[in-house]
Amino acid sequence: MAIDKLARLVHSLQKGKVIIMTGKVRNMLRGAGSIMDIAPATNYGKYVPEKNIAKRMEGHFTRVGKNIQAAMNRFSNEQKNKK
Repeated sequence: MAIDKLARLVHSLQKGKVIIMTGKVRNMLRGAGSIMDIAPATNYGKYVPEKNIAKRMEGHFTRVGKNIQAAMNRFSNEQKNKK
């Protein structure tokens, strides 16, 4: 039933008729939009990480460790320069 209403709406738009945005029309368009989200035209697979979770966590911990080491070295150097 909703598909019939959507088809009539599209047909009206194609004929150039003015459609007042009522609550029913707005809800129908939202529903159609959510269907489009289920099958998007864009390939989102390129945003999915290729490494497994263990390798990604290892990389995070390595970077954090390097940042902590750099901060400790800067702090140590600042303390030496104060003397």
